[in-house]
Amino acid sequence: MTDRLPPLPDAALSPQQRAAAATIAAGPRGGLYGPFVPLLRSPELMEHTQRLGEYLRYRSAVGARLSELVILVVARHWAQAVEWRRRPAGSLRLLHPAGDGHERRPDRGAAGRPSESVRVTHAVPAACGGGIWNTSRM
Repeated sequence: MTDRLPPLPDAALSPQQRAAAATIAAGPRGGLYGPFVPLLRSPELMEHTQRLGEYLRYRSAVGARLSELVILVVARHWAQAVEWRRRPAGSLRLLHPAGDGHERRPDRGAAGRPSESVRVTHAVPAACGGGIWNTSRM
């Protein structure tokens, strides 16, 4: 399979593209990867997309713990191993703040219910995600 929109060589970047790439690399993502590689072709669109994603992922009203849980549930549903590997340090501890040494990844147990490692307060977003994917209804 060929990469239809491969990374642009550094020498080919315009000043606007360089500035947009540097802004993203300096932010919480720490680098230019994923959808930002092809989006670099339109630095203005990339910057708007980045700000929306940054807000949803890092500063949304649901808080860091539930936001992280939703990210992990979605990654689990779509078998996104990359998302598991890219988790920020300590993100799994957000799910088990007591630091009991049992920082387990959310997973599905019997009958599609969240496993015992998912705290009760996290069961609602996990159940909603599973319900949407399994039945296309909330």
